[in-house]
Amino acid sequence: MEPPVTHASGSAASCGKLRFAVMCSGDELPAAFAKCIEELFSVKGVELALLIVDADPPIRNTPWEKAKRIFSFKGVLWALRSRLFPQNRLACYRPVDMSRVFEGVPKIHCRTIRKGKFSQYFRPEDVEIIRKNGLDFVLRFGFGIIRGNILQAARYGVWSFHHGDETKFRGGPPAFWEIYHGEPVTGAILQRLTDRLDGGVVLQKCFIQTRRFSLGANLNAIMWATTHMPARVCRDILNGYAQYFNAQTSRTDAPILYSPDDFEMAKFLFKTAAAWVKEQIVSTLFSTDWNVGIVDKPIDAFLDPNFRPQVQWLAPRAGRFVADPFLLKIG
Repeated sequence: MEPPVTHASGSAASCGKLRFAVMCSGDELPAAFAKCIEELFSVKGVELALLIVDADPPIRNTPWEKAKRIFSFKGVLWALRSRLFPQNRLACYRPVDMSRVFEGVPKIHCRTIRKGKFSQYFRPEDVEIIRKNGLDFVLRFGFGIIRGNILQAARYGVWSFHHGDETKFRGGPPAFWEIYHGEPVTGAILQRLTDRLDGGVVLQKCFIQTRRFSLGANLNAIMWATTHMPARVCRDILNGYAQYFNAQTSRTDAPILYSPDDFEMAKFLFKTAAAWVKEQIVSTLFSTDWNVGIVDKPIDAFLDPNFRPQVQWLAPRAGRFVADPFLLKIG
């Protein structure tokens, strides 16, 4: 273990600096997570102070568990799909070598204590070392379901992504069940973790239009859509607009979902195939048209759920796109 850097205690936000750590498995990160760190470095005053490296060996299914799944028709098709189309083929999961970015950053290699089937607890001596680094937040790109004192080792806690709308879909696989259930949008959150599973403080939330024709396209889109979130929270902290840290923790009672069984997977494949055919027909016969409309009402009128705006649409020439309006002050 390399010696950690210690800093005097104090308000990092008040002096315009934020120190963070990254939980990871080594010097490689999926491209979307590497982009998160790139976005963080673009915020003045944010610096990477520590790497918390998972030293536990990966958990693998035993031959008996694999055989039992094959003969129970639970997850064979999903496992086959995962083997044929591994996640690291997606642009968002493409491994990125971060060794040059991480060069010179102190590291601590941690082995956790497992309690129950999934929960991981950091050893007290490791938590104390991490705490002494004077961190403002920890970004979790490694480890599993972490609980215990590690969650309070940084001033603003441990931040973690959940790629799914936690009010509807907990568990995984990410971006799958939205397609399966025909959801028009796929959501994701960045949350401050607590000891309660899926009961963190939601810091940022976003939605994308569900790509019903492809799990890979849907997953790739939602992963990239979240890369700005940690940097946005940092800007809010530095500018004094992060009151949402005091919000209530999520109280979702959505069911916890797991990998689909073979019957669910067969239904999913049928749905994506039908959506793909529809997409090909629509893209061949129709073209997308963007336009801009003007509503002669104050912006707060849109907060009224009963408001029905009367839109005056512009009339662009045929074949032209009109979108993304902005204000221009003349004179």
